[in-house]
Order: sequence, then structure tokens, then C-alpha cells
Amino acid sequence: MSDVRFHPEATRAYAGVVLFRVLTSVPSILLFFLAGVAVANVSLQHAAWILPCVTAAIAVFSWYVLWKFTYGVLWDDAAPAPDSDNIAGKLSADMIRALARERERNAPCLLRAAVATGRGAAMLRLIGVDRATFLRSFEFDVHDAINVTAFLQKADAFRLELQEERIDGNVIVYLFLVEGGPEATAFLNEQDLSMDDLRNIVQWERFHWLWDKAVHAWNPSVLVRMFGSIGRGWVQGYTDELDAYSTELTDGILHRPARAVTVHRDALQNILRILSRPERQNVLILGRSGVGKQAIVENVAYALRKQETENSLPLTRVLLLHSELLVSGSDAPDAVLMRALSKASHAGRFVLVVDNLAVLTKTQKGDLLAVLGKFLRSPLLSLVAIADPEEYQVLLKREPGIGDMMEIVQLDDTHEQESLAVLMEHAFMLEDAKRVRIPYSALRSVLQMARRYVSARGMPGAAVDLLDDAVALASERRDVVVLEEHVRAAVSAQSRIDVQHISMAKRDQLLNLKEAMQERIVGQDAALQAIADALKRSGAELGDRNRPIGTFLFLGPTGVGKTQTAKVLAQQYYGGEEHLIRLDMNEYSSEDAVKLLIGAPDVSDELAEGYLARRVQEHPSSLILLDEIEKAHP
Repeated sequence: MSDVRFHPEATRAYAGVVLFRVLTSVPSILLFFLAGVAVANVSLQHAAWILPCVTAAIAVFSWYVLWKFTYGVLWDDAAPAPDSDNIAGKLSADMIRALARERERNAPCLLRAAVATGRGAAMLRLIGVDRATFLRSFEFDVHDAINVTAFLQKADAFRLELQEERIDGNVIVYLFLVEGGPEATAFLNEQDLSMDDLRNIVQWERFHWLWDKAVHAWNPSVLVRMFGSIGRGWVQGYTDELDAYSTELTDGILHRPARAVTVHRDALQNILRILSRPERQNVLILGRSGVGKQAIVENVAYALRKQETENSLPLTRVLLLHSELLVSGSDAPDAVLMRALSKASHAGRFVLVVDNLAVLTKTQKGDLLAVLGKFLRSPLLSLVAIADPEEYQVLLKREPGIGDMMEIVQLDDTHEQESLAVLMEHAFMLEDAKRVRIPYSALRSVLQMARRYVSARGMPGAAVDLLDDAVALASERRDVVVLEEHVRAAVSAQSRIDVQHISMAKRDQLLNLKEAMQERIVGQDAALQAIADALKRSGAELGDRNRPIGTFLFLGPTGVGKTQTAKVLAQQYYGGEEHLIRLDMNEYSSEDAVKLLIGAPDVSDELAEGYLARRVQEHPSSLILLDEIEKAHP
């Protein structure tokens, strides 16, 4: 394509623009009107109404055919892009329509056309800037700086990378920000966006566009899925007693809105393989709160029902057992569970999900785990249990054989891109439900602050909860855009750490930390400099987020200011000595004293929580002073 040209007027979509203008122009409408009046006048003179009715029907039908031809053929972006030397043929119909309103064919006109399209405008909304502000940032002579034909060739390459059908406004806006020179760089810096952020915004916009195009419930393909299993379900027997203590997850699951984002794909496939075994088809899902244990169970239910429906196989019911209801609703829950499972074992194949295995093992009302064990070798019953790693360790001590009964699948926190994808999908639903706009900057803040400040829950759950709180706060304030200030306020409420006022004042405090401490501590300049340098690195987020922001060993004889330095540091860095957690290590000289600090592994132990663990949970932003550490048990 050495002789590539840019000629929008020679495209099929531009022909649609011309035809549309003809159909909707004032002369055309006037011509139709006058023709109708003339036919009606003739009919009145001859008292014949068949002629005007037929004429009107033909006119309306012809107009409708031309209209459908314009939208369905000339403006059909799903049609393969022509392989010709006219690069304009790769543009979307929206881009051609917007360009048709421009008089020139240079780079500024191309940019104005891009932001006038739906997808270009969506890019600006996600960036968090309006059209006028964006265009003002590019008020420079790009006519000579950017060759439109070469620019669109790059856009076509990026379009293929995104797996887009045509070059639309989203691609043009992205490429202008990449290729726009100093003005584009200045704009990105002003918006605090990196190139990685820009790529994420492009992916988010595409995700949102695909989400809007998703198949609706009234689509024939969905109706087939909805009713395709009718009849096959009748071959299953009744499980009334088990149904009273459970909820079926597979009931109607195929015509619910499907998740566009699926995390833990490897774990999902592993669980499906385990459930398909002829024996030992039981799973124990381990992971801390928030990593997506319940979500993966729902994905398993969806995958099973989809596979069985498409292949006309007998249906597997996935039942979520309400453990608390079973234990509290009966004096003999083991007998109830035994009867329910005995009857269900003759009613077809099913998967029993226990979302809180610890509840069944802690109860004193019979041995529920033993009841489950009797049915775990049945080819028609599979067990999927969910537990936290700490609960599993306690359970393993009580029931050493549980590891032989079930295959363990470990779920860890999702990585950053997975968490961002989950947040994007959740943001779409929140925007529709709460009538707010969530720009990319808000999602980025949610992701960063959830990892840094909300450590009690795993990802992506911690980020999803934080986004919910930020949106709720914005709605309460009647703000239509969710901003970083809403996210910070939500973090402060969740973590009890004031992150709303981290600004230039905080940076100035770090810069002057050594001098401020020197006013109350004399003769320790080198030590204070080392402390200040370490905290400055933490303030710049150069350290490991999974470790303390600073760990110091103060050495020296009595009276040189070791304890005083810790108190002053708590005052200067955290705002008060109440943020100092002091532990006299004389009290921890025995081996068993570790339970007093971090708690006992057995949740039934009265020291299960631990003094230090409790204080850190109450005041997560604190300075811990281990006073006289040399006297603690080694």
C-alpha cells in the first residue's frame, strides 16, 4: 500500500451520508408532501381512495427500504473493511458522518470528528475531561506536524491490535494522545495519566462498548438457552427436605446476565476437572475473604449448566447449603442432613456447596462432617466446601482425615489487571443503577488505596467494596461524578486512617521531619536523618507495600533517648502519642507468650486474637515500640 490516500467521499459510508441527506432534506420532504396532496386532490375529484392509499403505501415502503439500506448496508461496520488504497474505507460510519460535517481533511478536523463520535466522547468521559477542554489542549499547528494518511495507517494497525472492526473515535483519540507531541504530553501530565493508564482507558472503553452490545434477554439465542432445558429437568426427582435448607444456584442461571470478567480461570478449570472425575470429585476452596470464592462457585454452576444444556446431557443441580439455618433450625441437624442427602442421592446428580465449613464443624449438635463423609464417595454427589486458610488449619487439627476427602484449590488475591477488569465491570452496573459517572482516575484511586489501606480483605473484593462506598458517598452528596475525594473519604471511614488530607502539607511534614524531631531530641542527628530518609522513601511509595513503612533498631545505653525518639516520631508522623503501641518485652520472656502478641491458632482459645493483633486492627496506622526487646524469649 505504497500509494495510500485519504478520500472519505469515495467510501460506501459517505454514500450513505449523501442518501440520508437526500431522504431527510427539506426538498425531499416537501416533494413527498406535494405529491401526496396532488394524489389526494385527484382522488377527491373522482371519489376513488384506493389510488392514494396504494400510492402512500408504496412511498412509505420505498422510503423505509432506502432507510434500511442506508443503515443496514452502507453504514454497516460489521461488514469487512475494504482492502483498497483508500484508508478512509477503514473508518467507522460514525467517523465518516462526523467528517462529512468538516470542510477540510486535515488533522484538526480528524480530531474534532473523533470526539464527535460516541466512542470518542466515551474516551473523554473516562479520562474525565469535556470536549472543549480537550480540543483546546490541541490548539497548535498539527496541519503540518501530522500526516493524516500516515496517522490513519498507524490507527489501522492499532485497530487490528484491539480486534476492532473499524477505526472509530476511540482509536483516533488514543493515537492523538500518543502521537500528538508536547501538547499531548502536557495534557496527559495535567490529567496525571501515564501511557499504561491510557491503554487501560482504551481497554475500558472497548469493554464498555461490548457490554452495551451484549445479548439481551429477548434475543432468540437467549430464549433458546432459557427454554432449551425444559423437559430434561423433569427427569430429576424431588429433594424437598434438602431444598428447605438450600438454594439452587443453577436455576435459571443461563438467562441471567453473564459475567463479562472471569478471574481465577485456571482454578475454575481445575474445579470442573475434579467434579468430572468418577470418584473423589470433592473440592475444598481456600482463600481469604474477598478473593472471589463465592464468585467462582457461581461460575462453576454456570459452566456446568451451559455444558450440559449444549450437549443435551442430564442436568446437575448445584445447591448452596445454608449451614447456619441447618444448625440453628434443628435439634438434630446431623439426622436432618442424613435424611435429606439420602433422599437426594436417588434424585439425580447434584453438587452441594457448603459456603462456611467451619459452622458445620463447630456445632455440638451431632457430627455433621461424618454425615457428609458417608456420601462423598457417591458418584451422584459432589461436595464443594469454602473455608478461610486459618479455619482450615484449625479444622485439620480436629479432623486430620479431611484432607483425604477433598481436593484443595487455593485462591490468592487477583493481580492488578484482573482487579481492574472486575472494577470496570462493576462500575458499569453502578453507573446504570446510581446514575453517576465513574472516570478512570476514580478506579485507579480505588485500586491503589484498597491495596494500601484495606488489608483485611483480599482483592478484588476489597476494591469492589471501596468503590461501592465511594459511589454511595457521591450519591449522598448529589455529585454526578465519582472523584478521588470520595474514594479517600470512603477509605478513611473503612480503615480509620485519615487519608483525606494527604497533600502538600504532608509532603512538607516529611521534608521537615528531621528538623521537627531535633527540637525535642538532642545529639542524635545521624539516627534522625536515617529515620527521616526511610519515611521519605515510603512517602514516595518506593518501598514494599507488604512490609512496614519503616523498621528501626535503636541501640544505646539507658538515657540516650531511644524511647523518647519513638514517642516523638509517633507525635510528628502520626499526629499524636495515642498512635504509639508500646509493648514491654519483659512480659514476653516465655515461649508461650507469643500467644499474647499474635493470638493462638485455635479459635476456641481465649487468647485467640492476641493483644498486638487487636491493637493493630483498632489502630492500623500506628508505631509499634518493642521496648527492651533483648529481654523477650528468643
